[in-house]
Amino acid sequence: MNWKPWAFTEPYIPYTPIRAEAVNPNFNGISASFTYVADELNQFRPRLPENFTGNVEIPEMGYTNTVMAINEFGDMTLLDIAALKLEAQKDFVLKQIPDQQITVDGNNHADWIIASHIGAVDENIVVVVNPATALFENTVAAAPGSTILFTQDTDTPLTFAPIPGVTVKSPGLLKAYGKHSTVTLMAADQNTWVLGGDVAPAEVIV
Repeated sequence: MNWKPWAFTEPYIPYTPIRAEAVNPNFNGISASFTYVADELNQFRPRLPENFTGNVEIPEMGYTNTVMAINEFGDMTLLDIAALKLEAQKDFVLKQIPDQQITVDGNNHADWIIASHIGAVDENIVVVVNPATALFENTVAAAPGSTILFTQDTDTPLTFAPIPGVTVKSPGLLKAYGKHSTVTLMAADQNTWVLGGDVAPAEVIV
């Protein structure tokens, strides 16, 4: 048998026979262009909310043992299942944040924030510290014991600014020591946090 390319521009041609007596009556004699079907599949996009504005083109990467997800930039991507399982077993979740201002509260418990903003001269990375409250079963509740790690990943100073009514206790300044230093913010109660770790000293020790 010699195969010939599909010669029609329309995907479906009425009353064309399918040469299989058992199935031909069920299909009512309709044939389809495989090229057309392939083109339709190539245009497939996941069904996303109408307000989705991210990129649906997933970058070239390995796809075995992965799941589709939306990354922190709002774009479609693939996540490795094994990596997700390992991440779930860790006590802290790494979050690289390039913003100049970072706002935290009890909902950030177990976050390890890598502050990567590169600021201008005399600019600081500012962590706005809210009360240690968290959303639990649709209710905002006090969350003492909430613990957040911060690493200053650039030369831009990492500072902490509690809102009115909130206190941050520190053995030195409300500031990390410098580049690559890591500090811990732990909630003693709803309105009191304690800053520890590589904290910048209040006085220079000679």
